[in-house]
Amino acid sequence: MHTTAKKIRYQLLNIIGQGSSSTVFLGKGSDSEQPVAIKKIELKSGVNLKEALLRFQREADIISGFSHPHIIKLKNVFEKDHMIYIVME
Repeated sequence: MHTTAKKIRYQLLNIIGQGSSSTVFLGKGSDSEQPVAIKKIELKSGVNLKEALLRFQREADIISGFSHPHIIKLKNVFEKDHMIYIVME
């Protein structure tokens, strides 16, 4: 799982993109003044939250292993209030 040892709080500043099941926000973390993109994924009713979070965390593990100038860096994946958040540079 791609997480950090300390708890980082994120502030959602404004919407920069939206789709049928997710919204992407410009945001910032409590650990840095650097802007981040935060993808908020709204899970449909009936979706098993633990299974969905595990699936996103596995994907995050794979992506975090990439190092290429044309691939964004994944910073964090977490769940709050039955929503999954993916934080990217």
